[in-house]
Amino acid sequence: MSSAQRVAKNALMLIVSSAINLVLGFFYAVYASRYLGAEGYGIIAYSLGLTSIFGSFMEMGLSQLAVRDISKDHRLLDKYVLNMVAIKAILVPITLILIALAANLLSKGSSTSVTVVYILALATGLTAFSNIFNVAFQSFEKMKYSSLSTIINGAVMLAGAILAIHLHLDVVGFANVYLLTSAAVFTFNLAIYAMKFFRSRASLSPGWCGYVMRESLPFGLAAIFVSITAGISSVILGYTMGDEAAGWYFVAYRLIMVVAIIPSIVNTSLFPVMCRFYSTSRQMLHFTQQRSFRYMTLLGLPIGVGTTLIADKLILLIFNSTFANSVIVLKILIWSSVLAFSSSNFNRVLSTSNHQMTVTKFMAISAGVNILLNLLLIPRFSYIGAALAMVAAELVSLVLSAYAASRIGFSLSGGDLEFLVKIILANAVMAAVILPMRSMGIFIIIPSAAVVYLAASCFLFKAFDKDDVRLFRSIVKGVNF
Repeated sequence: MSSAQRVAKNALMLIVSSAINLVLGFFYAVYASRYLGAEGYGIIAYSLGLTSIFGSFMEMGLSQLAVRDISKDHRLLDKYVLNMVAIKAILVPITLILIALAANLLSKGSSTSVTVVYILALATGLTAFSNIFNVAFQSFEKMKYSSLSTIINGAVMLAGAILAIHLHLDVVGFANVYLLTSAAVFTFNLAIYAMKFFRSRASLSPGWCGYVMRESLPFGLAAIFVSITAGISSVILGYTMGDEAAGWYFVAYRLIMVVAIIPSIVNTSLFPVMCRFYSTSRQMLHFTQQRSFRYMTLLGLPIGVGTTLIADKLILLIFNSTFANSVIVLKILIWSSVLAFSSSNFNRVLSTSNHQMTVTKFMAISAGVNILLNLLLIPRFSYIGAALAMVAAELVSLVLSAYAASRIGFSLSGGDLEFLVKIILANAVMAAVILPMRSMGIFIIIPSAAVVYLAASCFLFKAFDKDDVRLFRSIVKGVNF
């Protein structure tokens, strides 16, 4: 099987599992938000934001480094796993203490929010250990196990939410659903690793642990800055503007996280392959990066345009009129995802090319911009200011990463720019079709818009070249289960 076929097969499995998880997550969001209301959902949002910021300290980039190295030499798997367990056995308790201190410092006398933070922190700790075993799935490109793990996550979350509602539990009960879900995923990942991947008794090496910590530091710092960018808005909103404002913002942000699964899937599938190409074929690495940029743009732009035009229908369908204030947040926030589609492509090629410290610096700048703008805009514009800050931070990240990639030979070509223009024109055609259809239901609008967009891209503006056609044919011919 060729690299393109292997990437496509892995991506397809992740897409299918993510689609199932999205359906499960859709119903979870409906049940949870309507049952808890804006205030209760805001407590969950605030707590998730706080734990996600600190949660990156539990990971410290270890998984990404392990995938990079094990993809090149599979014999390193057991050694990495054992030493990662030892490292996280130290990092996780320290981080839990930091989360507890922060929760009490920011509590404003609310024992409920502190309790929810404690529970979600424990769930985050379990996830940190679960990610150790997921390294094996990614490194060996056995994405079927990652896919099953994703489905288990969504199924347990939904089942837990339904049970919580049936038992009339409060927001603390819903927090325990996250803990139960993390425990289920951890058990599955550990079992699969033990049965399918464990081969030898690697020894614990303090020297190796030191090497891993040094090498993973750039990845870890980048993840910390990403978590700050993602979670700080909910924390500042909850602390300064109240739980309702945080709930209105989080409803829109949760939908954005659904969209963010797409670049995550692409990164998970491509990263091991690009790491090998870096060592074996600079030409293939450049081709992979170029096509990745084009296809991510092809997907990202129509999501941004379409969501902006039907944001009100999405919010009112999934949630209810209690979250009407989330509409404007979604219209703004969706463009942070569009920008992330492209910036993830450049960050991936920089990390693949051993420029992870450059990525870390850019993440730090982006996080700083986000924090500063949140502090300036939230007091005046509340949740709208938080959304604007997120978009600005992603724009800064895109500009910096694109510039750095161009400096090492991965700049956009004339063909890439021509493709971008054609896709923008195709989106204009799609928008012209959506506007007169706004009185219809989204289940009519979305398929119609998708067909028009693809037709405009393929036939009207001829966005795809011969390489795209050959690649698609190769993928279709070679992908099988």
